[in-house]
Amino acid sequence: IFLNGMKNILTTAKINLQSGDSISCAINIKSFQDEIDYVYKDSLNTDQRFVTIEGWKFLYWNAQYILDRLPEPPANPNLVVSLKNSLGNQIPASNVMYYESAAGGWKDAVNNGDGRFTVVTTKPTVSIRMFYEYANQTVHNVPAQNNTYTFQTGNASVQLKNSSGNLIDQGTVQYYAGAWRSFGTTVNGVANKELLPINYSFRMIYEYVPLDKQQDISTNSTVTFSTVLCTVKVTKANGQPLSGASTKYYSGAWRDIGLTNANGEATKELLPKSLNFRAASGNVSKDKQQDIGVNNLVEIQLNVP
Repeated sequence: IFLNGMKNILTTAKINLQSGDSISCAINIKSFQDEIDYVYKDSLNTDQRFVTIEGWKFLYWNAQYILDRLPEPPANPNLVVSLKNSLGNQIPASNVMYYESAAGGWKDAVNNGDGRFTVVTTKPTVSIRMFYEYANQTVHNVPAQNNTYTFQTGNASVQLKNSSGNLIDQGTVQYYAGAWRSFGTTVNGVANKELLPINYSFRMIYEYVPLDKQQDISTNSTVTFSTVLCTVKVTKANGQPLSGASTKYYSGAWRDIGLTNANGEATKELLPKSLNFRAASGNVSKDKQQDIGVNNLVEIQLNVP
């Protein structure tokens, strides 16, 4: 097994050199030399690996002969990957994966246990994928030898404003990353969360009405939802305003807007989307579907005198 492992290292070094990748070739030859030296000098090693003095002289110095004719390999052929938040403080990543080639596919990096991950590879560059809060971000062509790469989250801010442009509560916010995830509830009209700077779908739920919006927080980290002042206007059969009529909208169940005033109107701040509305007076009621993002005045005429 030891012999085959050494042969595989040399075969990889040869392939790298033939492809013009002399740095990777040097890394492999140095790895070969270090392993030969370790096995020869480790007198306490209890496994079956063994290198004689003659073998060590031949293999170690021939490897050195080759290394002298190649670019010097980096002292630490590792890539350390970390994650920082928007304030520049290190935070623990969920996982890190790296990609060397189609044959190898995506592999898990080594978890250092301190929030950082190490990519051990002989390749000069790799692709890295950072996982955090159920989402992931991928970067390509990252130098993989003796390097440190840092991902950074952004402070995503989701706002809820009314039709006058004022921040309002309480809106429940979610974001989509494989499933809908909790983002938080607006406080003074705003909810914040550290997220990787990629494109997300966000969902605002206000007064039982959900509205989705997609945004790339790498270009704009502030996601704004705005309600519209929905007005339900109820008239009689003769077209005159009907006061005291009950008005509702449907979102999971029928929700109250209120009773119409002397002008036959009831108003409520709602997220702009298509909803079903209902007006009722006595035993007479009528439903109407309308997109209040297009027209926020919902007119319903009841067949009452």
